[in-house]
Amino acid sequence: EYFTDDRLARALDYMFLYWEVIMNRVTIFCIEKYSLDPSQIHFDITSIYFEGNYEDSDFVLYGYNRDQKQDKKQVNLGIDMLDKEPFPILWQIFPGSVNDTDTVIENLIKLKGVLKTKNFTFVGDRAMISEDIIKYADRLKISIIAPLKTMNSTTRLLATVKKEDLPEIIQDGKEKEEIYRLGEYTIQYSDDIDSPDLRAIVIWSKTKEETSRKQREKFINQRITDLNFLKDKLNKPYYRKKTSIEKKISAIMKQDSINDLFTVQLDGS
Repeated sequence: EYFTDDRLARALDYMFLYWEVIMNRVTIFCIEKYSLDPSQIHFDITSIYFEGNYEDSDFVLYGYNRDQKQDKKQVNLGIDMLDKEPFPILWQIFPGSVNDTDTVIENLIKLKGVLKTKNFTFVGDRAMISEDIIKYADRLKISIIAPLKTMNSTTRLLATVKKEDLPEIIQDGKEKEEIYRLGEYTIQYSDDIDSPDLRAIVIWSKTKEETSRKQREKFINQRITDLNFLKDKLNKPYYRKKTSIEKKISAIMKQDSINDLFTVQLDGS
């Protein structure tokens, strides 16, 4: 039978829901049958995009597209994996318009019901953590591990910690060369008075430091080249008005990590 786009959209919605129910029943059976350890769980979101309109679908919608196809509708797929065994324990279908952060609390509630365990550790990426998520997880007695976003509390912490302050040293097994340093600190998630406290792990990485140094040198050299080019063009056609020169300087002096290393002064006629 020929399916119209709308009928296919509704059929897909039913298929998504049916698939989610069946897969979760299978995983619950396996957890109980084989006594799998659910003490640490990793969660992530992926997506699949669709060709067509799917006007009547509750799931196939526009959203942040990981495939760089902003003109295509999509469905988001969430999966929870055990840490010690490469085994998925919870499958979920989310509308394509849903942000990663908005899936976490619903996911924690479902995990709590599926696992029937008091405590477990939830591991996610940078998009899986927010102040509301932390507070909710605390009420559920769930621990969260995730990279913290750049915010006032993390910026202040990193500004006060030096490499030499980090007490734990990790060396390369063969060369006995220092490759990481770690330190644990307590910070508040935000500046709000009721903001939860966090255990923040600050990590110095030799590889990251070298990569950042090379990137910084590249930016500095490019900035010097651009400023010297502008300097050589002064008082030539299109480079005679002070206001236009100031605009060009402003365009070169973007707000970035090397701005504090430069002082630019425009003098003379």
